[in-house]
Amino acid sequence: MKSIRCFSLLTCGLAGVVLSVVDIPSAYAWTNENPGSASQCAAVDVNDAGTVVENCKVANTSAAFVTVAGSTAQLAALPGTAGGVPCSVSMINNAGSGKETVVGSCRDANNVSQAVSWNSSSPGAPTQLLPFAGLLGIIGNGLIAGATGVNVQGVVIGKSIDGNDSILPVYWATGSNSATPLNSPLLAPQANCVPVDINDAKTPSAVGNCPGGRLGGGKNVAVLWPTLGSAYSALPVPSGASYCSARQINVNGQILGECIYGSDTNRTVVWGGGGSGPTVLQTINGSPALRTVGMDLSDTGLVAVKFLAGAGQAGFYEPALWNPTSSNASSIALPFGAIHGVVLGIGNNGKMVGNYETSAGDVHPFHVEAGSLAAVDDGAPAGGPNARVTAWSKGGVYEAGWAENSNQAAQSEVQMIP
Repeated sequence: MKSIRCFSLLTCGLAGVVLSVVDIPSAYAWTNENPGSASQCAAVDVNDAGTVVENCKVANTSAAFVTVAGSTAQLAALPGTAGGVPCSVSMINNAGSGKETVVGSCRDANNVSQAVSWNSSSPGAPTQLLPFAGLLGIIGNGLIAGATGVNVQGVVIGKSIDGNDSILPVYWATGSNSATPLNSPLLAPQANCVPVDINDAKTPSAVGNCPGGRLGGGKNVAVLWPTLGSAYSALPVPSGASYCSARQINVNGQILGECIYGSDTNRTVVWGGGGSGPTVLQTINGSPALRTVGMDLSDTGLVAVKFLAGAGQAGFYEPALWNPTSSNASSIALPFGAIHGVVLGIGNNGKMVGNYETSAGDVHPFHVEAGSLAAVDDGAPAGGPNARVTAWSKGGVYEAGWAENSNQAAQSEVQMIP
């Protein structure tokens, strides 16, 4: 999902279409989301309604906040935790404004971090997402729960960890705090499988990674749960690859991942619906690319990619855009004076966001318009030298992150992507 490097006097092809690379003027419209009681804030996630979740410091204690329709509220800690032991937020789903599920973690009464969820419109005491207790509370006997994803319906996926540090892949149905195990095929491993993403389909699918063990030769196995009630299937490994890992699944069932070749090559891959394929990213601008990482997959099938560059950018990752209908990606031209940079996300509207380092050594966010391969500087909105985008909405409507003010204190910032 990172962009590939082009230059302003050149053109870059994408899936047979030639796109001109030009600078596009940008108007900054950042909004500071820092709560009045907080300091050192950073936005963690934002959705298409513009609802933002952020982590801050309040009196040197970690605290989580949500901003809905311009109104900010602190997300409460677990009621049984003395003194409001710290909480943090990690994600928000793409439901309508005030109807979102916010997912994060809070310390329990034993000072152990546990997965929790809040409702964005009533962010009082969270719901603790319980680990799997197992049959009669004996088999399973989970002690810790951790969340790894949430879909638009509010279904949360994650892991349940028992007293032996063994991981069980689980999900929490909408409105439930009870963990349900995800299934494995007969004789296939289930222990220590970790789901990493769930899609927004009416009947959702999930992807994850399982330890290879005897059946996988000790190598990681990327897996697909076609439904939350079915057993997983192993995703096919492309010819010449040693093994693969899964990262993301979109609403149409396309899966983003990465495969390892030999001892020093990793390539971005996309599997089709049901785990078909995969298509492997082989080249950037027609030249072989030995190290690529898929950063984000849109519901339209486009991928933001970062690739290890050569020549003057040797040793640095650079941004690119990939349409998996071919095995070639196109680099993205960074703003004038950039040293290097990477793209982080792509929305369903085709807009991309990322960060780059300026010639002065500062870091700025950038965006890329749909249909363009030119990154536009999004500035440093809080008055300090550095800023970073850390989150973007699924539709590509909003970007959020943090920026330093003149005192070098981090401020949470959000804007509609220009």
